[in-house]
Amino acid sequence: MAKKETTIVCNLEKKQWLTEQEAAIYLGIGNHNMFREWRENHGLPFYIPNGKKILYKRTDLDAFVEQSRCSIPVRVAG
Repeated sequence: MAKKETTIVCNLEKKQWLTEQEAAIYLGIGNHNMFREWRENHGLPFYIPNGKKILYKRTDLDAFVEQSRCSIPVRVAG
């Protein structure tokens, strides 16, 4: 039996709290495993309310990107 795929469409810019998968999509970082590695290596802020699911505050993600701005030219692969 083939597994059905479900696509959920929402405006991430209107949500205050994002799941790990939504945060990865919001920041344009591949899959959630790559995102976890990126989070651990770059100190991305996150929350674990009630000790369960990891959540990210969208404004924290925006601020993190803003403070990561490079002032020197960087060569991007691709």
